[in-house]
Amino acid sequence: MTRRTQGLVLAFLGALLTRLSLTGEYERFVTTWMRWPLLVTGIGLVVLALPAALGVGGENGDHSDHGDHAHPGEEDDHGHRAPRSAWLLLLPGLVAFVVSPPALGAYLAERRASDAPPPAPTTVFAALPDDVTSDLALEEFLWRAQTDEGATLAGRDVRLTGFVSTDPDGNWYVTRLVIACCAADARPVRVRVGEADAPPRNTWVAVTGTWEKGTGTTRTSAAVLDAGEVTPIDPPEQVYE
Repeated sequence: MTRRTQGLVLAFLGALLTRLSLTGEYERFVTTWMRWPLLVTGIGLVVLALPAALGVGGENGDHSDHGDHAHPGEEDDHGHRAPRSAWLLLLPGLVAFVVSPPALGAYLAERRASDAPPPAPTTVFAALPDDVTSDLALEEFLWRAQTDEGATLAGRDVRLTGFVSTDPDGNWYVTRLVIACCAADARPVRVRVGEADAPPRNTWVAVTGTWEKGTGTTRTSAAVLDAGEVTPIDPPEQVYE
């Protein structure tokens, strides 16, 4: 791999990061706050790579360092060569361009289902209104169930949004994955759905119903939503919570 091809590889990787950050596809891999760092990094890589990729500042100016025995092209053939394994840097980019891996879903959630959700924060939750349907994040629903024996949920209509996952007992759940930094640290947050037939796994749904009293009051027990309506929906732009 010559100096010029090294520049081309670096420019390709920079262009890939720039594309992922501008199109929003980066959200399949990392959390939303990383958009600007990725964009700045991508542009920086392209700027650094352009001189080498375009052959600007060629090797002729460097030959004086090698004395009178330097030969044209020698620096290009030896001094600026990288190991052939450097070509492997192209593989992640080609995968992202050609395959476009989907966001994580039911497969991961079902295998990490034993992970206990974080404890409820010390925040005092206000009671939900009893005359409207409240849209809640799954974590908030679980936290409310753990706080004051679920007093703020009792008798209230709520709407939860997520994808469908299952367990070996035949139960199904409305599920989201929560990430702190990137997809590698994803953990599932899920609420069991009762009184409704299960849609296909990985289907995104909006489930409207009421909390089943007494469920999910501890971190190790499953919270249950008695469903009144299950509506398939398109995946949201931001699939992770």
